[in-house]
Amino acid sequence: MGHPSDSERSLANGGLDLIVRSGTIVDGTGAPPVTADIGISGGVIKKIGDLSSVTAADEIDATGLVVTPGIIDVHSHADLTLAIDGRAESALTQGVTTVLVGNCGHGCTPLRDRPEYASAIFGYNRSIPLDWQSTGEYLEKLRQARPGINVGTLVPLGNLRLTAMEDPERSASDDQVKQMCALLEEALDEGALGFSCGLQYPDSVHTRSEELDEFNKIVAAHGGLFAACVRHTDERAVEGIEEPINSAAATGVRTQISHAMPQPGSPRGMT
Repeated sequence: MGHPSDSERSLANGGLDLIVRSGTIVDGTGAPPVTADIGISGGVIKKIGDLSSVTAADEIDATGLVVTPGIIDVHSHADLTLAIDGRAESALTQGVTTVLVGNCGHGCTPLRDRPEYASAIFGYNRSIPLDWQSTGEYLEKLRQARPGINVGTLVPLGNLRLTAMEDPERSASDDQVKQMCALLEEALDEGALGFSCGLQYPDSVHTRSEELDEFNKIVAAHGGLFAACVRHTDERAVEGIEEPINSAAATGVRTQISHAMPQPGSPRGMT
């Protein structure tokens, strides 16, 4: 066997906080799994390979287990539950270490003092008061909960409409669209990662495709993501899927279609 390298000698001299030993590493690149040790220091992976000559303050025997990067869940509805209980046990036990909330056009920001917002939050309960309004305030609420996973949020269309309109189940005026654009810009400036819509829901069904384009121009300028829950899943399912694709083509926004889910009655061959 060769002599240890300078970096290995440095690691052996107390440079590692943690070694995960003998796990089957699946790195997400498509490369074949390999059995190896992983050396970590300061939360950063420093070495992958044979670390049998190296020790660390903590060690985990991963023999017979799979070691992977944390899974990113880009479609979560844990907006409120993470603010209530940041432990995120249900995510962590599945290997999920990052979630994106604010999906399907509903979520926790922006908020105002009106009861309809409760219906816009999946899993709403009265465990904590809804005592924030802006995206920045919501993100601070999450930080106070000290979540055990990474969290990002989208800006939900339903919340924008509830904030800008007395009755979001009607068409928006030009002034109301301008107000929603300003709210969206503010939320993105405060740390939101993009914009979502749920175009089949009563508070958003009257949103015009032209309005989506106006919103998505702003999102694209911020390098954000557009996550679309489509308008139609019946015989117009193709039209429903084409709408966000057309908005992406018109605005250059990065786009994810959350639910391409044709239902009975949709065009033949789609179900």
